[in-house]
Amino acid sequence: MQIVLISWIDAETTGDTAWQNLEEIKNDATKPPPLMTTVGFLLYDCETHMAVVDTYGPEDCSMMHRIPKEMIKNVSKMYVEGDNPYDIG
Repeated sequence: MQIVLISWIDAETTGDTAWQNLEEIKNDATKPPPLMTTVGFLLYDCETHMAVVDTYGPEDCSMMHRIPKEMIKNVSKMYVEGDNPYDIG
């Protein structure tokens, strides 16, 4: 299974359930969204999104990360297909 490193722009929420100071929120609004990096086994890739897991075996896997293509900045292949004994396609 292909291992990929995905760099993507994250959507971000600022604040909590209490009232927020408007000037502080306006200041936060000027900051760029964070650039995140995810590394995982590529389960699915289509025109709208990529889906990866960070751990998998012959019958189980960890939680899935589904990243919209519009948020992805770069994808780097980290692994050559066919070299893993648990290759699930």
